Amino acid sequence: MSPPSAEKLAVWIFDLRSERLPELTAVRVSETPKTRAAYRPAGRGGEDAP
Repeated sequence: MSPPSAEKLAVWIFDLRSERLPELTAVRVSETPKTRAAYRPAGRGGEDAP
């Protein structure tokens, strides 16, 4: 089994916390200082996702 990717971690964190934090619009996960992934679902500010 391969380790989770930053993209999958961002989605997992968002799903885990979005119910308790309705103001949450996005999650960003950094793998290194120069690489990162963001998850911002449509309808919660996702139209302008980075």
